[in-house]
Amino acid sequence: LMPLFAWHVTLQPGKKFAASVPDHFEAGAYVLAGEGTSGSDGAQIRIGQLAIFALGDRMLVANTSGAPLDLLILGGAPTEGPLFFHGPFVMNSAEQIRVAERAYMTGQMGSLVNG
Repeated sequence: LMPLFAWHVTLQPGKKFAASVPDHFEAGAYVLAGEGTSGSDGAQIRIGQLAIFALGDRMLVANTSGAPLDLLILGGAPTEGPLFFHGPFVMNSAEQIRVAERAYMTGQMGSLVNG
């Protein structure tokens, strides 16, 4: 298991969010709605963008707009080894991707129920 965190943060106009990134974690803030700035350099971020924070860096996000800024802040230990992506699957090898796809197609990963 990999340690991680996921926070949903909503900043009202003119407000800031700051937190330290643990030395052994990577972190980012994905903008769900609104716009603002990130990092000490004040880089602009807007809906659909991901601000990346370096290992041991300080997460800093500010809402510089007149509307709420809605963020998904994610972080965790860096992955080890290569990463393979295919559709929604992320694994360490092409063979692991094939196994996951077979498991999905045969219902071994469960199912979603409309309700």
